[in-house]
Amino acid sequence: MAKPILIVVDDELEMAEFIETAGLSLGFEVRIATSAEGFQKIWAEAEPSAIVMDIVMPDMDGIELLQWLVERKCTGPI
Repeated sequence: MAKPILIVVDDELEMAEFIETAGLSLGFEVRIATSAEGFQKIWAEAEPSAIVMDIVMPDMDGIELLQWLVERKCTGPI
């Protein structure tokens, strides 16, 4: 059985890695993106079970990214 996928998007790699450690300990397969664009690529390839995202990012903030997810009918927990 495949592990649930957690996508972490945070422009601060250290924070993303901290969340990755927690996700791994909870049994997730974790994928990290350090930009909204990187997140969009991962999201297109994976069917995430959950998403953890930063709100303040330089290229596209978390609110804009949430709107992008709504447009794609994302129903997973964020």
